[in-house]
Amino acid sequence: MRRLCLSAAALVWIVACGPRDRTKQTGAAGDTTNTGLTVDTIPPAGAPGAVADSMPGGNSSMDETAVLTTLSTANMQEIQEASYAEANASSAAVKALARKLEADHRANLQQSRQIASRLGVSQRLPTDSAQSKAAPPKLAGLHGAALDSLFLSAQADAHRANIDRIRTRMLPAARDPQLKRYLQQTLTAMEGHLRQIEQTQQALGRS
Repeated sequence: MRRLCLSAAALVWIVACGPRDRTKQTGAAGDTTNTGLTVDTIPPAGAPGAVADSMPGGNSSMDETAVLTTLSTANMQEIQEASYAEANASSAAVKALARKLEADHRANLQQSRQIASRLGVSQRLPTDSAQSKAAPPKLAGLHGAALDSLFLSAQADAHRANIDRIRTRMLPAARDPQLKRYLQQTLTAMEGHLRQIEQTQQALGRS
């Protein structure tokens, strides 16, 4: 995204920054909603340098607090995993991807918290903890090419799952117009992330 801009155990949720910023929409009251995510915000594979593979479960019906809780959890996991990959991956393309995912999800987390505050449910959302700064269990101890491969694979799986959850569970549950716009924009951004992850996997496979 311009500054920046849920692979979450959750969305489990969220690409080369283009000249257009697709994340801004003007609401009915004239407010501008910015999800902190944009489509195609990662440099192409080989160029110099989204929430998370499982979401909190439950039945097919989610209220808006559950949606925001899930997104926050996903964003925090994405930040944790991307930060570790950025520091320990061997590929410049993977490092760039991880760096952008971390930035995107930090901005998206901030946006979800702003919506939660407006809806009066901030106190129900998870908060950052010391555990979020530790090495993610899935990637802990891995470095170099092994980390590159597992990080990309996990991110691809997580984004596919998260895209499906937003489409089938979160958007149908959203009644607040700003939350719905945020989810729609996050979905678009995550689809862009998934394309970039897959492109990076293909590029590494050919190298």
